[in-house]
Amino acid sequence: ATTVGSPLDTVCTDPDEDDSLQFAVAGNVTGAAAFAIDPSSGQLRIADTSGTGAGTVKDGAAWFALTVTATDRGGLFATVLVIVRMTDENSPPVFTAASALPVFKVAESAPNGIQLALLEAKDEDYFFDKAVTVSYAVQPTGRSVGKPFPFVMVRQSVSGSPGKGHLTLQYQGSGMTALDFEGLQTEFDVIITATDNGSPSLSATHTAAIQVTDSSEPPSFDAVTQASTPVTDPVSRLPAIDVSTFERVQIGTVVSVLHASDPDATSQGRLLWNVVSQSDMFAAHFSLNKYTGVLTTAADVNYEAITGPVTATVELSDPTELTARAALRVTVVDVNEYPVTAAETPVTTSESIAPGDVVHMLQAQDPDWGARGTLRYELNASWPDAAWFRVDPLTGALSLGPARLDWEHDTYYEFGVTVWDRDPERPLSARTVVQVSVTNASDV
Repeated sequence: ATTVGSPLDTVCTDPDEDDSLQFAVAGNVTGAAAFAIDPSSGQLRIADTSGTGAGTVKDGAAWFALTVTATDRGGLFATVLVIVRMTDENSPPVFTAASALPVFKVAESAPNGIQLALLEAKDEDYFFDKAVTVSYAVQPTGRSVGKPFPFVMVRQSVSGSPGKGHLTLQYQGSGMTALDFEGLQTEFDVIITATDNGSPSLSATHTAAIQVTDSSEPPSFDAVTQASTPVTDPVSRLPAIDVSTFERVQIGTVVSVLHASDPDATSQGRLLWNVVSQSDMFAAHFSLNKYTGVLTTAADVNYEAITGPVTATVELSDPTELTARAALRVTVVDVNEYPVTAAETPVTTSESIAPGDVVHMLQAQDPDWGARGTLRYELNASWPDAAWFRVDPLTGALSLGPARLDWEHDTYYEFGVTVWDRDPERPLSARTVVQVSVTNASDV
C-alpha cells in the first residue's frame, strides 16, 4: 500500500510519561474508506485503489479531509484534521486480456491491408484527462528479426477510449508481396507496444505470434507460369501452350506432358486434366490422359491431311475444385516422304515406232506438298538397255531414243527409272523397273 505523509506519532505526543497513543481514522468522512492508518505509528496509507473517476484516489486533482483520532491508554483523546492532496503521476497503459491474444492468425490468401486483430490498452489517466491517448507499434522479435515483415499497427480513435490499434497486413516496404503457407516463413514472432502521451510517456508490451494459415490456391500449368513471354490464344483468350509433333509417328507416341503445379502440398499428385472443348482435328488425332496430362497420338497424323486448327481447351482442376484453363495448340511438322511408284512398269510397244515417239507415261505420286511433292524422273544409265530410251525429267514421258527397235534383233528391254522429289535438304527417291516388250511389225 502507498504511504501518505509522515507517521502522525511524530507530531502527536502525550504529556504523560510512558503513555502511548492509538490512532484511528473516522469512517464517516467522504473518501475515508480508501485510507487506513497504523494504530501505533499513525502512518496513513492508501488501502483501496479500486475506485475510479473523479474524487477517488486515482484522481490527481482530488483531496480528502480525514479526521484522525489519537487516544491514550486512559481513554483521553484528541482529533486532528489531516488534509491529503493527491498528485498526478502518469500511469502506464495496460493491454486488455481479451485483445492481447498469444496467437493471431492470417490466411495466406489475405489481401493487402486486411486487419487481423483489434488490440486495446487501457490507461487509468484517461478517466481524469480525456487528452490522454495511446499509440501502437509492432516489431519483429525472436526468429523474425532480420526477415521480411509485412505487419503494421494502425491506430483507431474510439469514443470513450484513449485509442485502439489494428494489427494490419501491409506489404508495401516489407520485402514481401504475398504470404505463403507452403513457404519458409509461416510464423512471425512479434512484440506489440502501446505507448501513452504522458510525461514521461509510458508503455506496455505484448509478445505474440502471427501464424499463416493455409488457403486453397488454384493449380497452374508450368508452361504458362514459366514462360518468359506468355502467349495468349487470340480465339479463346486463354494462355496458350504450344506443342508440336512430326507427322507419321506411331500411334501412341507421346507428344508432350502438360506439367502442372499446385501451391497446396495436399493437392500434388491429385490434379486432373480435362479437355472441355476441342477442334475436329484434335479429336481425330490426339488424346490427353486426364490423370497424368500426357498428350499422345491417337491416330495416324498426316500433315497433308490436317485441314484445320489442332486445338483444345484444357482445364486443370485440384481436389478443392479450383481450376485453371489453357489453350493447347498442336503444330504438326511436315516430314519429307518417299515418292510412290510401281516396283515394275510393264510396257508394250511396236518395233515400228519412230525415234522420239512416246511409248509410255510413267506414273508416280508424292504425298508431300510444294518442292517436296514435285517429282523428277531419271533413267538409270548403269542399265545397258537404258541407252535405247529417253525420259522427260518433268513429265515422266518415256520415249524411244535415236535408234529404231528391231523385233528380229531384240524383243525385250529392261532398265530402271528413279523418281526423285525436290526436297532442298534431303531429296528422297523411289525406283521402278521398266519392262519393255517389243511386238513385230511388217518390214517394208
